[in-house]
Amino acid sequence: MKGKKAQLGATLTMMVATFIVIAIFFVLFVVSQAVGKLKFGKAAKAEVLSFSYEQQSVSLREWLRSPISIDGKDTSIAELIAAAHHEKDSEKKDSYIRVIKESASKTIEQLYHGQISYAIEI
Repeated sequence: MKGKKAQLGATLTMMVATFIVIAIFFVLFVVSQAVGKLKFGKAAKAEVLSFSYEQQSVSLREWLRSPISIDGKDTSIAELIAAAHHEKDSEKKDSYIRVIKESASKTIEQLYHGQISYAIEI
């Protein structure tokens, strides 16, 4: 009789341990699935928005060379960036930066045709 009670205790202990191990594996599986979906979502969005390096550099060069009129003078974005960098007057500098940001936002919107759904901070 004593032998059967000892076997019953060992069996119950093994069943509880097996249940705990199965529960841990289930939790790990659920967590890995959730992380996988998050990573896949980011990768899919990156694929949609990706352009070749050559396309990006051409677009950047075109944007930097694009003409813009500020204070009645025609200039390029690159020259405006340089002027904003060297400007001592904070109001003028803020004005230049605002114009640069607006131009960049318009260019990005045109380039990606509204595929970007989040705000871009420059």
